[in-house]
Amino acid sequence: MKISCDIIQDLLPLYCDGVCSQDSKQVIEAHLQDCEKCSADARFMKQDMETGSLQTKDEKIVQAAAAAWKKGKTRAFIKGCLIALFSIAVLVAGYCSFHWFSTADENDLDALARQAANYLNYDELSIEKVEQRGNYLAALCRDPEGNWSLCEFDRDRLFENRWRANGGKLKIEDGTASSWNYGSPQGEAVLIFCGGNIPGEVCWYKFQNNNITYICPVEDKMILDIFIIPDNSSINGYPILLDCNQQEIE
Repeated sequence: MKISCDIIQDLLPLYCDGVCSQDSKQVIEAHLQDCEKCSADARFMKQDMETGSLQTKDEKIVQAAAAAWKKGKTRAFIKGCLIALFSIAVLVAGYCSFHWFSTADENDLDALARQAANYLNYDELSIEKVEQRGNYLAALCRDPEGNWSLCEFDRDRLFENRWRANGGKLKIEDGTASSWNYGSPQGEAVLIFCGGNIPGEVCWYKFQNNNITYICPVEDKMILDIFIIPDNSSINGYPILLDCNQQEIE
């Protein structure tokens, strides 16, 4: 019995896909030997199926590669963020450590004395008096031989109660008054007056700045005062000792 082309066309998808029965396969192949049209359709159908299979495999490969790249990119991003955070943490810790260990607490006189000695190149210093005004702290110091000196500290920018040595004056003669004055980066004139073991007849001292005369008391035979003048056009000022009647002492 001759099979029509319509029946063969219905069976061709099963034949090309390799899922038809052995009997159907034999019938179809016998028909294809005699029918050029169905034979051509069978060839095209097989090519389409093979191409589709290849495309599916290629798509899977591409998708797998894309997923792997995305996963690797995500891991790299997370790793980069962790490295950045660690680097920032190290920098912050280093910055805080520098500010902490290079300063001294305002209530720790021993730490202030050590920092003053290091800054002024003394082997050892003791602090006899401390005065603080605004962002400046002054320490009247004495070495083991009885020599006086002054150390000026600036307030730390990070830790409000810690101070860093930033200036001073060496070898202030016993019983005399001296000064250390400078213009700050903030445009202020900072005038610091100091002295130790001041004679008993000295009750006052005076200095001039911008044609203004300032008179200050002397207490416990020591002088340590800080003056902050908003205008740093003049940073002059030298102390002159006065008696109880505010007369100059020769």
